[in-house]
Amino acid sequence: MLFVKDVTIPADTKKTSPLEGVIEITRAVIKKIEISFAFGCRNMVGIQLFWGEHPIFPRNPDEWIKGDGYVVSGECFYFIYQEPYQIKYRAHSEGCTYNHTLIIRINMLPVWALYPFSDEMYRMAQMEELGETGE
Repeated sequence: MLFVKDVTIPADTKKTSPLEGVIEITRAVIKKIEISFAFGCRNMVGIQLFWGEHPIFPRNPDEWIKGDGYVVSGECFYFIYQEPYQIKYRAHSEGCTYNHTLIIRINMLPVWALYPFSDEMYRMAQMEELGETGE
């Protein structure tokens, strides 16, 4: 499952009051995160991703993912096991004179794919196919 979000950060958005938003996802395991930076960001545009208040990309809460004309990606294994099924982001562009758009990609595995031969995972896979939540 791939979730994609374009985030446009207004020019000169300060680190002290970053742009904040959410990416709606589902109950699953985050396998890979990618953030695409256009040319011109000059490592002055930064973003952080959180699940709740837990930093997930980057893991160190005081740092920011930055780039210029390339994709920053990271393999991971984050089990999003309870609501809210969302990833929060905080982004800044301190010192920039133009708006910048980052593309966030979150690649996830359904939970049942982790244990494909267990009875519980088989039941969950059937429920997922039928659009049932099991609650």
